[in-house]
Amino acid sequence: MDDPKALDYFQQALAIAKEIGDKRGEGINLINIGKKYENLGKYQKAKNVFQDSITIFETISLRNHLWGAQYSLATTETKLNQFELAIQHYEQALNNINKLRVGLEKEHKLFFMRDKLYVYDKLIALLQFLHLNYPKKGYDRKTIEIFERKQGRVFLEEIGKSSTRRFAGVPKEISQKDRKFEQQIAAIQKKHTEVLALIQNEDTKDSDELLKLYAAEQPDFEKIRQISISDYYRPLFTQGKSVESHRKLLKKLEAEQADFEKTLQTNYPDYYALKYSKPVALKKLQKDVLKSDELTLIYNVRKENTDLWIIGKNQFQMLTLDINEYELQDKVDAFRASPNTLIEAIKTEPSWAISDLAEDNLPSLRQASYDLYQTLMPEQAQTLLKDARTLYIVPTGPLYGLPFGALDTHNPAQHDTPHYLIQNYPIAYLSSASLLKTIRDTKRKESKRYPFLAFAHPQYPENCSSTPDDIQSLRTQSYLKLAGSENEGCFGELPETKVQAETIAKLLNAPKHSHALQLRAKASRSNVFDFSDNKRLDDYQYVLFAAHAVLPNEITRIKQSAIVLSNPDTEGYLTMADAFALDMNADLVMLSACNTGCGEKKCGEKIRGEGVRGLTRAFMYAGTPAVSVSLWQVESQSAKALSISLFKYLQADITLAQALRQSKLDLIADEDREMYQHPYFWAPFVVFGDGN
Repeated sequence: MDDPKALDYFQQALAIAKEIGDKRGEGINLINIGKKYENLGKYQKAKNVFQDSITIFETISLRNHLWGAQYSLATTETKLNQFELAIQHYEQALNNINKLRVGLEKEHKLFFMRDKLYVYDKLIALLQFLHLNYPKKGYDRKTIEIFERKQGRVFLEEIGKSSTRRFAGVPKEISQKDRKFEQQIAAIQKKHTEVLALIQNEDTKDSDELLKLYAAEQPDFEKIRQISISDYYRPLFTQGKSVESHRKLLKKLEAEQADFEKTLQTNYPDYYALKYSKPVALKKLQKDVLKSDELTLIYNVRKENTDLWIIGKNQFQMLTLDINEYELQDKVDAFRASPNTLIEAIKTEPSWAISDLAEDNLPSLRQASYDLYQTLMPEQAQTLLKDARTLYIVPTGPLYGLPFGALDTHNPAQHDTPHYLIQNYPIAYLSSASLLKTIRDTKRKESKRYPFLAFAHPQYPENCSSTPDDIQSLRTQSYLKLAGSENEGCFGELPETKVQAETIAKLLNAPKHSHALQLRAKASRSNVFDFSDNKRLDDYQYVLFAAHAVLPNEITRIKQSAIVLSNPDTEGYLTMADAFALDMNADLVMLSACNTGCGEKKCGEKIRGEGVRGLTRAFMYAGTPAVSVSLWQVESQSAKALSISLFKYLQADITLAQALRQSKLDLIADEDREMYQHPYFWAPFVVFGDGN
């Protein structure tokens, strides 16, 4: 449809909307008209029309269209070189998006935000442009704060709410009132939007739904039932009676909630800071969160290019990397091709063949690794890294599948021996820099804890080739197919995990009466919940799950990430939802299994703007500041060696990130097992959360 003709149609639709008093339709058609003016280069006309649409949506309190009108106004003002006004209206759009998402259920929030993240990126791009032209005005510092508002918000709120579960000193009625406000506002906002959407529809198929919406507030309901939708509800809409009542109630509730939050902030400031976890301001991050030897590298992978912010206690640098999302995905795939080759070979080849294969494909991995290092850490970044002792990486997009510690800092054409980034720095990962603040603000329960608890060497059925026609068994077969099982449809036994758990328990001097070792039949889902329900799971400093794990993305009958514990056909799987329901107080949860940080095809079950989901976030919600996961299917002996070494170094009173780094360096330097020098054997193990 050509623009002039489309413009005419929208103007006709606008006239009809005005004639019948359809304010929502009027506002929507004004947005469409404004976009057509913008496409025609008539920016001032477009601006005027967008302003009119904003006035309408503000009048009827329809935020789900208001933010779009404000965004459109901001893009037009950018083209008019009215940059400060554009920033103001971008900010208003983001504020309204945030108000809409408040009170939604967790999963609804994730999907609600998915198609609105471009608003944040557009504002970041504008601020970057302004920084290039006005480098002393602080636009670069504003960009990172916009990114933090975008990234990991749902996760941040989850962790904040999880922390308040263990928060002492807040009366029960206060927390209940807090939740009630959220529920009331979400309900009235939803009802308000539904009324406006339905009431403009003349189709009588909506009559029952409309009647339900108005039944509670109309005294003469039977009389209304006898009147057609066209005869009654359209005049009602024109007069704005019920729409206005919803708007007033929404305003009233929001004002009451704001007053309540002020009281909460005054009387229970620590609780408030956790419950209403907000993106951290750059100044606060530098002053109060980061330690003097910590450096944060934040990557915002966009369709056009990639943003990199490097932030330390006294450092800040914003860089733009000339690589887009698709190009970066290709580079990460090239890097992961070598580990994937070894993963397939291990299923069928003897150990000596694996060693030869590792040696043969190391050159191609080194080249892919060095290419990524040059791309992700240009010379400016390398200079800033020199004084750091610990790196925190905030990845987005394809970078979730990349273990940064395996980046080769040596050009393979000039150096025969690789030198990996992990040899320079301990590394930990975050969904956002704000998460580190929330974790460190959390006041953990003060209690004497046992050092170690392990669920290991699960008991799997010996013969599960026959498949009963029930959900649990069908799910098992789907998992097995995904995992590539060759053992007659069974999960393979993991005897090395028994040795792993026993060695760590001895190393940490776990007393016998602490029930540290939950092996075989005891390594079950029901037993995990028995520990949690009886408030025993939070009695342990370190918790190990050593079992099979599968994190599918979109496999039939498999909806969630899961750890495969004993007798999965009868006991079921410890799923992501299960982990959310646990109550822990651990310093570290180690998921010593394959793919605990990744899905099968693409690493990590990801939602744009949120990062890795699944077991990582679930266990952090359950009550731990750090989770150790793997980014691909691991070789069992190297996994056992690395996990034992990790706990050995933790006993030496060094940080978690440093302990993991040293454990990897030990594998790289192991002369008796030279194949462990290949990143496949040590690189996938990463720490997500606080590496301190």
